[in-house]
Amino acid sequence: MKPAKILLHPGLLLFVIILLIGASAYSYWQYDQSQNELKQYRVELEELRKFKEDPRAAAANETRKIIDQVGQLVALPENETPTVATITDVEKLKEQPFFANAQNGDKILIYTGVRKAILYRPTVNKVIEVAPVNVTQPQPTPAEGAEGGEPTGVITPTGALTPTTMLSPTATPTQGSEEEVTPTPLVETE
Repeated sequence: MKPAKILLHPGLLLFVIILLIGASAYSYWQYDQSQNELKQYRVELEELRKFKEDPRAAAANETRKIIDQVGQLVALPENETPTVATITDVEKLKEQPFFANAQNGDKILIYTGVRKAILYRPTVNKVIEVAPVNVTQPQPTPAEGAEGGEPTGVITPTGALTPTTMLSPTATPTQGSEEEVTPTPLVETE
């Protein structure tokens, strides 16, 4: 008795080879994706460690990154460091035209020296709005005292925006169009 011969059709053999190559390529792609994600998580973990060690330096680094990203898109004032804030509750800002297209997570760069505000969306690396900003310093009442202590109405890059600061991004700079904005619950400064 003769041993049985197994005949393979050439098309079937070609199909199996293509299937193996495709499976190998897909496996490599999945591996590469997971390695990229792992690298990204390591970078984020390192940033969190740095933030835990020195929150001010980490916040300054994050602010510098945002300024650099926006600087790639538009010309920024060179001799001024902006106040950078993050929108956390856009619904409270929707009534103001400057924030009409804003979303939670958007960044606001406020240049008080040149009276310019920039609304930036980091998720798509896009400047959403640029407008002049009116910043007024309210006069201290006798109860507050004009001497000593913390200045009122001043925006500082390291502190929260104070409720006494008057900000009103407008389409055109006009007199008397200022509205009081209380950004403390709405935005977080970097």
